[in-house]
Amino acid sequence: VPGALLLSSSCSSSTMSLRVSTVPVLPSAPRLRFGILGLESANARAVADALERSRVAELVAVAGADVDRWCEDEDLEVRRYGSYDELVRDGDVDAVYVGTPTRLRASWCVAAALKGKHVLAEKPLAATGAEAARVVQACEQKQVVLMDAAAFVHHERSRMIVGKLRDERAFGSAPTRCDVCVDFAARSLDFVAGGDDDEPLGVVGDLGWFAAKWGLLAFGSDVARRGNATASVRRGGGGANHQQQKTTTTTADDGTHEHDHEHEHEHGKKDTTTTQKPPVELTGTVDFETGQQLQIHCSYCHAFRQDVTVSGDGCKTLRCDDFLVPKEGTASATFQVHTYADPPLQDLDGLVVSAAQTYSADNNRGTCDQKVSMIDAFVALARDPEKTAQKRRSWARAALTTQAIVDALLASAEARGRPQPIAALDTYVQGGDATLLSLAAAEKTKTNDDDDEGGGQRGQQTKKKKQQPPGPREDAVQGQGQGQGKQAGGAAAPRDDGDGDGDGEKKSKKNGTKE
Repeated sequence: VPGALLLSSSCSSSTMSLRVSTVPVLPSAPRLRFGILGLESANARAVADALERSRVAELVAVAGADVDRWCEDEDLEVRRYGSYDELVRDGDVDAVYVGTPTRLRASWCVAAALKGKHVLAEKPLAATGAEAARVVQACEQKQVVLMDAAAFVHHERSRMIVGKLRDERAFGSAPTRCDVCVDFAARSLDFVAGGDDDEPLGVVGDLGWFAAKWGLLAFGSDVARRGNATASVRRGGGGANHQQQKTTTTTADDGTHEHDHEHEHEHGKKDTTTTQKPPVELTGTVDFETGQQLQIHCSYCHAFRQDVTVSGDGCKTLRCDDFLVPKEGTASATFQVHTYADPPLQDLDGLVVSAAQTYSADNNRGTCDQKVSMIDAFVALARDPEKTAQKRRSWARAALTTQAIVDALLASAEARGRPQPIAALDTYVQGGDATLLSLAAAEKTKTNDDDDEGGGQRGQQTKKKKQQPPGPREDAVQGQGQGQGKQAGGAAAPRDDGDGDGDGEKKSKKNGTKE
């Protein structure tokens, strides 16, 4: 019953508990119409599935290489575009999931935002912090939502963990250390074998993004903004150099864009430059000026792990061994809070060193799917961007801060492990840009709104969409299904603004893990 209070109780011979939860009233507005931009992402299929099950959004269009086969495999009847540009220009699309390769992502996020479309971006947000800042700038300029697609943040368990860490009675002292390990064996990935030009950040921008995000969750992104990063990486193919294409792009004021491969041959040969291969393993430390420390290990070369441990100065430690993708086949997603006795307690049978308390959140895919929750949180912000401006900017700040941590880790690795500063938000402000200045000012005065992870009505299974007529094809595109590093047909990214510069573990040859 919309808007009702649900009461549930459980009894035993010695205990009784009462749970009270509020079911949000479903909005009367029509569903938010989504397009998927880029079918190469490992998460594109999962996002399509989540949109099918969401009650507040729907998938209406997709664009990418070999789009017809992709839609047939997914049993989708939606508008199909052979070029990204056609989808961006579609006036019947309200929001886009940008799953393009990292090298192209920022430019297409900007292009979509300038057309007034809300942006759900795959991680990392961009190849550099400067590119990410231009995405934030474009979205703020057009008053559209920007959110990075880290779905685990939206699981009910993640909200419970944040609540425990903020509760002095439950956790004791404030968290001072967070250890995150995210590994999986992905030796088939292109950049593990010999380098991938389209994913220059490698494991740091993929699994490292999740680790940085967890640091912000654990410590609070309102305080974890200044500090230094120290890192070492192992690169694909033993660290030898490889060839990478150089591309220059700009975006016109009206959102239209042209394509220009720098010195590209008329027959498609690329002008290349020598660069390092992307990282496949990262070991890093982030020391925040608050005294809090984030320890990270991410790898494409080890057996699957997804562990997080948070500890403080007191006797409490929080642990979760499946934070990214909750274990399949279990009704509950759990985590533990360990209390260590100091000094240890002596009883008749031995020494009591610690006691663990397990907490559970619903993990039923039909009622608590983290990707559906992500879509619902995104739609809640998009319904009224002016009313939700504070939360909308909070998500943009969090994404930009995560990118700054990733940048600092990579910079340290390039500097042979010397500590590198995490760029503050106002570092990206160039020429007194009003939109970024407003975000930088909000950063200095914000309180705890970053901890509000959104979340609306839980998704439910919906039927496949009815056939819609194909949209107009403004650009003839040839060579569909060619290399994954490009837009379908080999088109370059759109020109940017020119002011600088599931569930379950799945693997893909692009963009690392499927969360």
